[in-house]
Amino acid sequence: MRIVILTIGTRGDVEPYAALGAGFLRAGHHVVLAAPLDFEREVRQIGLPFHPLMGKLHALTQPGWQAGGLNPVRLLQSLSAALNAAFPVVQEAMSEAYRLCQRADVVIAGGLMFYAGPVLAELLPARVYLTAVGPVTPTAAFQNPWFPTAPAWLPHAAYNRCTHWLAQQLTWRVGRPILKRVWRTISADAEVPFWFPMSRYSVLYGYSPTVLPVPDDWPENQIVTGYWFSEPQESYQPAPDLETFLQTGSRPVYIGFGSVQMNEPRRIAACVRDALEECNQRAVLSIGWAGMSGEMLNERIHVVEDIPHNWLFPRMAAVVHHGGAGTTAAALRAGVPAVVIPHSGDQPFWGERVCALGAGLMPMSFPAFSSERLAEAIQEATSNDRVQTTAAALGARIRAEDGVMEAVAQVERDAS
Repeated sequence: MRIVILTIGTRGDVEPYAALGAGFLRAGHHVVLAAPLDFEREVRQIGLPFHPLMGKLHALTQPGWQAGGLNPVRLLQSLSAALNAAFPVVQEAMSEAYRLCQRADVVIAGGLMFYAGPVLAELLPARVYLTAVGPVTPTAAFQNPWFPTAPAWLPHAAYNRCTHWLAQQLTWRVGRPILKRVWRTISADAEVPFWFPMSRYSVLYGYSPTVLPVPDDWPENQIVTGYWFSEPQESYQPAPDLETFLQTGSRPVYIGFGSVQMNEPRRIAACVRDALEECNQRAVLSIGWAGMSGEMLNERIHVVEDIPHNWLFPRMAAVVHHGGAGTTAAALRAGVPAVVIPHSGDQPFWGERVCALGAGLMPMSFPAFSSERLAEAIQEATSNDRVQTTAAALGARIRAEDGVMEAVAQVERDAS
């Protein structure tokens, strides 16, 4: 089969699709992964054909796009403003995706391209799969990840279903006007539906049923395959100074906040430095997009900018992170305790899930972030035998799953 995988987003929106594409290649299919130009080098390194959908991702992520924090409505408003400001980039990506998919047998749409899926399904002869790394299909079993857990006085089943419907339609209200403007310039035949027609399409979910069981009320075409992980490249060599740091002392903790753009990076860096001093721990600090200044740090801390989580996390004593779906998956798979400090979107959902599974502590909100609280959390995560044992056992179960090949097998069954 000729398979085109489309995704736009940060690292957590691209790495799973690179792993999935590699799985299709191993199964003998012709595959191309289309994504922002930022990820070309690492996609090609695993032998997967790459096609740029757009230039650098920062064209879509100007400062303020995460300004909604934990408020889903404000978050959608800030995302809408970002997409409208970057309309030429969005138009370029959709046009290129449509052109690329003309001769495909299967199209897999993920990240922000998830919302182009319904239009592509109507325009193309290919079978189109909507895909995600977190649940968006309505259910009574749990709330939409962008919403908080139901308070005790509310009927949970009704609240959960309502949050999914609201998230689905609010997101569509944001995206639909932009999609209409885009598709008007691409194809006269394109029709953007008034409501998001979720139940009409097959959805493949790249997360583990061990972490979040499949709800009984989902239709059969909503399929949870397991995480889509890449294996560490045998050729990967860490920088010599990192190798030395890891070998000359106790296991450090990892601290990183992914693509979170912080308002007070210097304060956060100072909190990290002081917390490590207080609990007598070493750390590998990923600066990421947070903008934390390495000048404020010390010899306890080794700073990295970009490193494969699947290589690094198993070497850590604990992982302190923002709760993004991809980072959460990598930490759970590594089998080490987690301290989650969510900032926006679905991050509190995954933080609460890690805690409920016993593989980490209760999430700490960014407004409550302090050196004292961080020191206490790191100390607890690295010394609590119960949490460490549970995290290790959960990691072993996740590593026994093969979500990539389950997804490949599902697409092959549908095509037969």
